[in-house]
Amino acid sequence: MHTNMAALPYQMISNLRPQTTLAWKLKIRVTRLWQAIDSHGDTLGIHCIFVDELGGQIHAWIPAQIMNQIQNLLTEGETYNVHNFVVRQYGAMQTDRCFDNDVFIQLYHLTEISVAEGVDYIQRHVFNFTELSAIIDDTRENKFLIDVVGILQQRQPITSYRNKYNQLKHSIHFTINDMLGSANVIFYDEMAQAFDQGVRDATQHPIIVIISSAKPRFIQEDSFEFQQEWKMVKDKYELLCQKIEDASTTSAPCIDFPEMDKKNHPAIVKNSGFVPEHD
Repeated sequence: MHTNMAALPYQMISNLRPQTTLAWKLKIRVTRLWQAIDSHGDTLGIHCIFVDELGGQIHAWIPAQIMNQIQNLLTEGETYNVHNFVVRQYGAMQTDRCFDNDVFIQLYHLTEISVAEGVDYIQRHVFNFTELSAIIDDTRENKFLIDVVGILQQRQPITSYRNKYNQLKHSIHFTINDMLGSANVIFYDEMAQAFDQGVRDATQHPIIVIISSAKPRFIQEDSFEFQQEWKMVKDKYELLCQKIEDASTTSAPCIDFPEMDKKNHPAIVKNSGFVPEHD
């Protein structure tokens, strides 16, 4: 018999606890949705980021075995009631977590999903920015994915080359600045091409770049690659532009972190992630 989900109470993401029940219910927005693909090109599952009305975020995992059953029920940006799922604790050695909480959600064959209407109060984007001057600390810890924001500076032309396997590759180098520092960034392949085209199409300047749920890797001096785990190579991105008011009156545009609306700021967004460890 089908459960009347609308009659059930729902929890906040912050209340989720592992190994207590499967009868959880959330009212959430799917703010990110992307596939996990291994080095052989096989799809391992689908990653989602759920956000609730309090701005709480959690990573949700759809294993490959149930992708066909569930993936068509979820659309990025839409709101849903999600009922019956597993709350799992991350493995002790799990790196590249989407957030600094200790648990994630795993959907399974008995998970119920229905559209939630009239919930415009659930935010479409939630970020927790790391200052550019602190990125090096995150590269050393290698535990959490991070969000960064900065003004686009010194964009170099996109370059094409062939690797040692004679595969055609693309890369683009650019710099982003915030109020406290700067970082050199490298994007590769599809992401490099999308970024280059998006910047070319931009009509408002300066451009603010947000790199979301990204894995930074220190390569030399103050340069960072924002990349995926090798098990998780499918990126999701969108390009949006934001004009900074009165930027022309400053000698060098910067971002004032304390005054920014960090939860609703348009951006270039990249998703990254990992394949969760299971018991």
